[in-house]
Amino acid sequence: TTKSKYCGDKTKLVLAGKCHLNNIVTSLKNLPVRAISSSKLSVIQVMDLNCHVYCLSIIDKNVYLLQKIQSISYPRTLHEIKSGGIKNPINGFYVIHVSFYILKIKIKPAFWRWSYCT
Repeated sequence: TTKSKYCGDKTKLVLAGKCHLNNIVTSLKNLPVRAISSSKLSVIQVMDLNCHVYCLSIIDKNVYLLQKIQSISYPRTLHEIKSGGIKNPINGFYVIHVSFYILKIKIKPAFWRWSYCT
């Protein structure tokens, strides 16, 4: 069923996000503790014409928080597009873009400090 697929896919999504977040944090040796606790990773689940955007963050050692940021529904008809239905996906993708940009800013300085030390 769609509901069981949603829950199963969400579990895989969270586990993959956790692995990526751990990999980012452990590969940056000089990353300050405050940067670790404020590190967030956007994870996106696409099902049919719906898209769910989550934010995965590290709260404490081995404790993670998954927050639903936004649900995006793509317009299905020409009428929905003409009545402004395209704004929701555009705004949703902007949220994703901003969160990736913030992550890039946090990682890049720490990466360069780390790469010069080795």
